[in-house]
Amino acid sequence: MTLAIIPARGGSKGIQHKNLTLCARKPLLQWTLDAVKDASLVSEAVLSSDDQLILDLADNDPFGFRLDRRPSILAQDDTPTEDVIAHVLETVSDASIVLLQPTSPIRTGAQIDEAIRLLQSTGADSVVSVVPTHELAWEQGVWFAPLYTPTKRRRRQDMGQRYAENGSIYVFTLHSWEQNRCRIGAYTEPYIMDQASSIQVDTLFDLWMAEQVLMR
Repeated sequence: MTLAIIPARGGSKGIQHKNLTLCARKPLLQWTLDAVKDASLVSEAVLSSDDQLILDLADNDPFGFRLDRRPSILAQDDTPTEDVIAHVLETVSDASIVLLQPTSPIRTGAQIDEAIRLLQSTGADSVVSVVPTHELAWEQGVWFAPLYTPTKRRRRQDMGQRYAENGSIYVFTLHSWEQNRCRIGAYTEPYIMDQASSIQVDTLFDLWMAEQVLMR
């Protein structure tokens, strides 16, 4: 079986009550609930939240989402997602798990199925969704510095293919989780997604971008 976990807390720093904010005429969370219903390989789905309005949204859905009321200690700004996963998996004994964060409204049921099949066909410990990138990244340490050699700056067409984690889909085996308590295992396969599908809603600008894609 494949268990989908949807972590959707009530609080949000960027957008007030983000998971229930309308995005292309539907609550942001509803896009993920609908994607789960369209995924043929998801056997069961759990919505984890500390917020009653969020739980009610899934509870009223005929799909039959299982509700996991998480304690407030697991709904803080700095709560690791792995702690939320652990709370859900306390009662799970045999499954593959797909983690679906509701900040990715453009992700589809077909993409969820493809990521699950990738895990099954490769025998990987985990699958992580990524998007191709050619960014020239910098980091703030003791000094603000580039993560490349400025005197050997490469053109986009000369760069090797690089990928960025897009936060949309994580699939992993229960065995890998029990070994590492992490959604990303030792042997990880990438599930490559396009830029539009990779939009994550964290700011009002992200919300506007997602709406432009969804309304089309």
